[in-house]
Amino acid sequence: MASLAREFGTRLRQAREACQFTQAELAERAALATEAYGRLERGLALPRVETLIRLARALGVSTDALLGVDALPLTAAQPAVRYKTPPASAERLARRVRAAQRRTERLVDELVAALSRRR
Repeated sequence: MASLAREFGTRLRQAREACQFTQAELAERAALATEAYGRLERGLALPRVETLIRLARALGVSTDALLGVDALPLTAAQPAVRYKTPPASAERLARRVRAAQRRTERLVDELVAALSRRR
C-alpha cells in the first residue's frame, strides 16, 4: 500500500500544481481538512472512494487519472473547471442555513404551542 499511496500522492500533487491550486484551496474545494489533504499528497494515506471522486471533480480530471490508469493532463485545467462544483465553503454554508432553518421551525412550533397553552 505504501508505494500505491506515494504514487497517488505524486499524481495528486501534479494535478493540483497543473491547476495552480494551493493545498488549502484544493482541500476546501474537495471538502477535506487541510491536514488530511496533506497526508494524501505526501503518500501517507489513500483516500476513500467518496474523497477520490471529490478530488477528481475539484481538479477537473478523472479518478482513473489520479489512480494512474489514465495519463494526467499536462496543462492546467480550464478556468471553467474551477467552478464546476461549488466551493466547499458554500456547501458548508448551505448546510448550516438548512440546519438553522430546521431549528428556527422547531422554535416557532414550540413558541406557538406555548402560546396556545397560555390561552
